[in-house]
Amino acid sequence: MTRGERTTNPRLQTSDFVKRVFEGVKAILIDRVRHRLERASMTVSDLFTKYDRNKDGFLEYDEFSKAMLECKIDLQKNMRDYLMKECLDPQGASR
Repeated sequence: MTRGERTTNPRLQTSDFVKRVFEGVKAILIDRVRHRLERASMTVSDLFTKYDRNKDGFLEYDEFSKAMLECKIDLQKNMRDYLMKECLDPQGASR
């Protein structure tokens, strides 16, 4: 067994555990944003309609930041970056 194949228990490799943790983090972040949007009487569709200026179906970082500020969604910068890169504009990371 190589170092990268360590297990956290006999059936779950460390890499699989890390993937599951990140999926959980993503779900928590999305839920926090959804909850805040509900409090601002907005849906995700409303969010894109209002903030996606070029109507490409993705929120660029500045659009997303403005939306978070106006909707009072307080995420730390690293969490905002992660949510942006992994959920809202995954193709943006390669642009």
